[in-house]
Amino acid sequence: MTLGIGFKGLLMAANIALRTQSAFTYMIIDNDEKDHDIHENIIEIEENTEVVIVTDVIVSGETLTESIGKLEVGNNIRSGDIKFILALFYRPSGKMGDVEIALDEEIANKVHVLNKDFVVEICSKSECLFNECS
Repeated sequence: MTLGIGFKGLLMAANIALRTQSAFTYMIIDNDEKDHDIHENIIEIEENTEVVIVTDVIVSGETLTESIGKLEVGNNIRSGDIKFILALFYRPSGKMGDVEIALDEEIANKVHVLNKDFVVEICSKSECLFNECS
């Protein structure tokens, strides 16, 4: 089972699933749940199913950790059932403000980064260059 986190993860998971001829689903992240129908927030994965998680970026690890927690509570999927975590970009450690950024070691060992050449940098929203575009 390939599971995409968020809309961008959904797009990547669908592509991977089509190419590998496997099942896929997606998880709406907490910030976006209010914008989606309740049926989109229901994930049904059979117990003991091997899962590959796909996401666009891992910065603080918070969204990934929360998503894995939802899988464990709602679907009896344990961290051992997660075979790989694919991310386009990953910031493996450091600080975001006063918060230390680090994934649980068991989860971090499952992360495979698809693009290691582009460094993810953290800045405040007021300093972000993309704010000038909106």
